[in-house]
Amino acid sequence: MQSLSSIQGHSSRHHAITALVLTLLAVTILIGASFAEDGDDHGKTILKFNTMIGNPGSGPANVIRGVQGAGAPWVILRSVRGELQTNGRLTIFVRGLVIPIAPFNNSNPSAMFGAELSCQDPTDSTKSVLFSAGTFPATTGADAGDANIVAKLTLPNQCTAPVILITSPSGAWFAATGWQTLNSDSDMDQDNH
Repeated sequence: MQSLSSIQGHSSRHHAITALVLTLLAVTILIGASFAEDGDDHGKTILKFNTMIGNPGSGPANVIRGVQGAGAPWVILRSVRGELQTNGRLTIFVRGLVIPIAPFNNSNPSAMFGAELSCQDPTDSTKSVLFSAGTFPATTGADAGDANIVAKLTLPNQCTAPVILITSPSGAWFAATGWQTLNSDSDMDQDNH
């Protein structure tokens, strides 16, 4: 027969093991909840785009929500894609943002590109608010104009009709979210095959 002290020792170890298992389980649940909250930090997509339109180069006459256009025309030779999320994360991958005309001839003279988010005032369509993402290095020279823009913006509680602009370091816009239709029906037919 087991002695009373042996039974109490076994019972104490059993309680200690049970307490340890419950503590580990509680910690695991808390860590899992913490990771789940961090997962929410990725945000939901507000705006996702695979096109932008280059500035036609009309300078001060070409204003988007208070942001003046650059004096020279800009085009996107290869691609642009980007995303804005509810947590303020803005990513834009630009490939080939250049000035097509002489003396630049498809080159980028700007070593830095800026990025801006414009939100229209929901109560007054003549007003907007700009949120700057800062400036980012861009490749320069012939057939260059590549940049990776990754920033975290402080977003307002509401943003109506968001527009993303790629700008010069001084704030003139080079490209904006949007698209341009092709010049002829034959071009469209070729693209749809």
